[in-house]
Amino acid sequence: MSDRFPDIKSAVVRVVTDKPVRKTPYQVKGVFMRQYPDEPIIPMLDGSYRDRFLYPRVQGKILNEQIYIIGIHEGVEPVLSVAIEPKTKEDEERLQNSLIKLAEEDPTFKVKFDKETGQTIISGMGELHLEVMVHRLQREFRVDCKAGTPRVAYRETITQASASETRFEQQLDGKDQFAFCRISLEPLEAGGGFEFENKLSDEELPTQFAEALEQGIQDAMSNGVLAGFSLIDLKVCLVAGEYLEESSTEVAFTIAGVTALREGVRKAGPALLEPSMEIEVVTPVSFTGEVIGDLNARHGRIRGMEEQGGIQVVEAEAPLAEMFGYSTRLRSLTQGRASFTMHFSHYTSVTESTRKILIGEPVSIG
Repeated sequence: MSDRFPDIKSAVVRVVTDKPVRKTPYQVKGVFMRQYPDEPIIPMLDGSYRDRFLYPRVQGKILNEQIYIIGIHEGVEPVLSVAIEPKTKEDEERLQNSLIKLAEEDPTFKVKFDKETGQTIISGMGELHLEVMVHRLQREFRVDCKAGTPRVAYRETITQASASETRFEQQLDGKDQFAFCRISLEPLEAGGGFEFENKLSDEELPTQFAEALEQGIQDAMSNGVLAGFSLIDLKVCLVAGEYLEESSTEVAFTIAGVTALREGVRKAGPALLEPSMEIEVVTPVSFTGEVIGDLNARHGRIRGMEEQGGIQVVEAEAPLAEMFGYSTRLRSLTQGRASFTMHFSHYTSVTESTRKILIGEPVSIG
């Protein structure tokens, strides 16, 4: 197995047809699942890497050859979720076992059980990805199931620096509990994730209390202050802390961490983010206007265009929430002669109307 490509289940690939399309070699990039994920990836004599992937399409036809790997696709969080449920009691256990197998095959496919709603939630990299998984459950695993309405994985972040402090003094289980902390928050660049810095020495605040505080902060990041979505792209610094030998506990500092973070985020200009998708549409030139007009209507941004022998390649970005049902719409616009690939690019700020809908504010019409 190549050192450059470890045991991966999916990759960013470039598809090249054996035969030219209208006398022009056709190429398209996208994220695809490996057809045989447990087999090694073999380097070619020319130094490239070739493998077989599921579901790459050119002009509506599925290809499984001349597919070149151009990058690894790992560690990306899913951007779309749906609830899935068996239609009969007999299918319930088979559904759970099948979902576990699918999640083992594909690291971008996630499964979790929502205790609040009692639903099983599956998450993936887009509408087509989840459609493929449901199709496999029904055909390959013989599970009679149905999927609900897709839900976009929105996120929350902060836009400015802030500081907050919390003093926790309560009785828990009949014992006094005490913790005090002061933290500062600052936004990170897109994709920065989460950083925690402890600026205190062990004498100022014992390590176990600082670690408990960090755990509380991370727990609080799973539930933002605007609409309950996970927080991303921020740094937290612990700048002050107090403890009492007789009454300070890790539980007290965990609770203090939760409270301090939420108060700090409220002061830091919280904002809502949504997944932005990178889209590449390949269409006959005669349908270019229709394709671009539809992308603009979906709040898309055209990033580039290239004509290849009568075939127009359009590169764009658009919010994931606007791309539901795109494959059906594209077929209708182009008489089934266009194809597209779409994968997650980055998180971007939501529109004002979307923000109001997510936080429950009235949306003005007109």
